[in-house]
Amino acid sequence: MATNPSPLLDFEPLLAPIPGPEPAGSSLPYILRERLDLCRREINPSDYDPSDPQRPTTAKSADWSAIVQLSQQVLRETSKDLSVAARLTEALVKHDRFAGLRDGLRLLRLMVEQCWDRLSPALEEGDDLEVRAAAFRWLDDPDRGASFPSTLRAVPLVRGEGAEYGWLDWRRSQDPRSGLTPELFDKARQLTPVDSSRDAVELLAAARLEFDGLVHALDERMGESAPALLGLRQAFDDCQLLANQILQLNAAPDLPLPEPNASSDPADPADSIPSSGTTASATGRQPLTRTQIYAQLTDAANALRRLEPHSPIPYLLERAVNLGALPFPLLMKELIRDTNVLTEMSREMGFKEGSPE
Repeated sequence: MATNPSPLLDFEPLLAPIPGPEPAGSSLPYILRERLDLCRREINPSDYDPSDPQRPTTAKSADWSAIVQLSQQVLRETSKDLSVAARLTEALVKHDRFAGLRDGLRLLRLMVEQCWDRLSPALEEGDDLEVRAAAFRWLDDPDRGASFPSTLRAVPLVRGEGAEYGWLDWRRSQDPRSGLTPELFDKARQLTPVDSSRDAVELLAAARLEFDGLVHALDERMGESAPALLGLRQAFDDCQLLANQILQLNAAPDLPLPEPNASSDPADPADSIPSSGTTASATGRQPLTRTQIYAQLTDAANALRRLEPHSPIPYLLERAVNLGALPFPLLMKELIRDTNVLTEMSREMGFKEGSPE
């Protein structure tokens, strides 16, 4: 599972104006869009009914390498089209995994930050910003378009004997009806070199920084019309939690997992949890603060991971802790996908969508 920490793209020509009188270039010609669609198309004859006269006789795999090359050529020479950059991002992840994710998101961020006035589709006065948001929604939707959150969750995190597994496989291993058992996944985890696990964690962290920068740039450019990208955010959360867990286990397989959010003060009242029904006054302790309670939730998640390494519950607890750290407006953006509901709530409660206040 080799990764490449160096940049995969030459960003300067991809961001430079298109040569000629129109720095944004032209609308993407149909023939180029058709070529990109053809390269992306996958065909499996087994998906067709055997009696279907249109059933193909041979399988076809997507040509992600061709999309990487053609998309860059289009962005340099023909059109600064956001949908092409989105297709390039998908192809980079398919071809180069988390390094591709990092660079694809970086390109999108830089295009929003530096090229907004010369992007395609062009914006005329009064135009709906949705024409610019469409490319990002295509990447964010878990069920339609590119189903890109699933692509991210499918990137391998461990490798065993002739097999590689990602977050989706880990989730599948929790289902006793699937052919992948928790034991098989854990065996692959044990066979994964520590350096590979560390690469995955570091590349995911770098990609997450680019993602957060992209979200901020979209908020700055589009305001309330900015796509929240909650599908991608959740996929990042899932992959980062599992990748960090794998690295911790592989780096120190015989040691208990670290508890980074536990209090460093041995006299702190958060270093033990009173038994059920015991009040703070009965134990002689002061009431716990909010921070201490969240630290205990993190401790509980770490303890459960040691006892039940394949259970999803510890990851859900950590997800709750992460949500608890968000300001209320950002929390609502995380939990509510319906933009109309979110807009109405912001209006009623008097906060600005996406504001950290």
